[in-house]
Order: sequence, then structure tokens, then C-alpha cells
Amino acid sequence: MLVGDWMPVTIFSNNKGVLENKQIIENSSGWWNCIQPADIDSDGDMDFALGNFGLNSRLKASPEKPMELYVNDFDNNGTTESLLTYYWSDGKSHLFNSKTDITSQMPALKKKFLLYKDYAGKSITDVAGEEGLKKSQKLQVQTLASSLLINDGNMNFKLIPLTGMAQLSPIFGIVADDFDHDGFIDIFAVGNFYDVKPDLGRMDARSVYFLKGKGKF
Repeated sequence: MLVGDWMPVTIFSNNKGVLENKQIIENSSGWWNCIQPADIDSDGDMDFALGNFGLNSRLKASPEKPMELYVNDFDNNGTTESLLTYYWSDGKSHLFNSKTDITSQMPALKKKFLLYKDYAGKSITDVAGEEGLKKSQKLQVQTLASSLLINDGNMNFKLIPLTGMAQLSPIFGIVADDFDHDGFIDIFAVGNFYDVKPDLGRMDARSVYFLKGKGKF
């Protein structure tokens, strides 16, 4: 099983030492950080706990309203640029990049967007142009929730978001075991994240998080 940034949860079957039968979990593309196998639902097969970016930021993503990343040399200067979009509460997709970010990457836009009010509300098409978007590599994030991937024993998986404070910040480490000796697998999760732009703010308030297992859903 593989996870990572801008990619879905992806599974390969091992057939006598050869990885094949690639399986992609539907609507699972995320900013994944870690995987921890464990029999979460106590049915004898292997489930997985997955650390993602979390839900405690203004960045939002869903299958219907994904975050999208467009990667291209938009201004043909030999340097690759990346433009990030996400949906606001108004139901519209907006650029995450500020005017300063955009014009530092593509200086030619300084004349087009001379003032901040000239840039405000502009769509990615207004900034990059239709032709630039067509030639771009396009990536998506459909979920930012740290989750459980429950296995029914026949390689059919269901992605279930973790609850409550588990989504406070990105999860980078997970340990699963029966810590309270009640016969059910529990989870300890950890993670903070400093490497973000100032307008998002550092995610530095998480303590170690304990999730008590019940053996069922």
C-alpha cells in the first residue's frame, strides 16, 4: 500500500514476488503522511490507519469540491510554476496563491494585476489562461481527513474519517495496539506541522492523541 501528497491510497497485490493488480481507493486522493496496519474492527483481517493533513485549516477538499494543483511553465520562461485552487464557503473555486506569490512566480503579470483589487476575485483561468491550463499537469486532493481504511476480508475497503480532535492537525505518526488490554486495538496519533505559509498559520498545538478501540463500527 502506498500513500503520499496529491495521490490516492493505492494498493498492489503481491503475486509470487511481483506487484500487480493495482487498486486505487475511490475518492481518496489526499495529503497523506503515514500508514499503520492493524485489525481495527477485530474481524481477523488487516485494516489500516492513515495520517492525512487534517481538517483544522481554511483549506477544504471533497470529491465534489476538490483542491486542485496546476503545474506548468505558464509564462514560458523555463521555470515551472504551480497554482493551487480550493473551494470557499461561497461555493466557488478560488486561487490560494496571493498576488505577491503569483507575480513573484510570473513577473509578467505585474502589469496585468497592478493593484491588489485588480487580482481579487480572479479565477485561475484569468491568471493562467485557457491554453496554459490545458497544457498543465493537474493533480487533486479529494479528502484531507485522517482516516481508517476498513477491510471486509475480500480486498474491498471503506475509507472512514477519524473523529473529533484527531483532525486538529496533520498526523505524521501512528502506533496501534491494545494499550488498555480490553481486547480491541487502540491508536496513538501524533503530529504538528510548521512548514506552512504565514497566512495558514503553524499547526503546533497538537498533543498526543489517543483513540480507544471498540472493535466495531
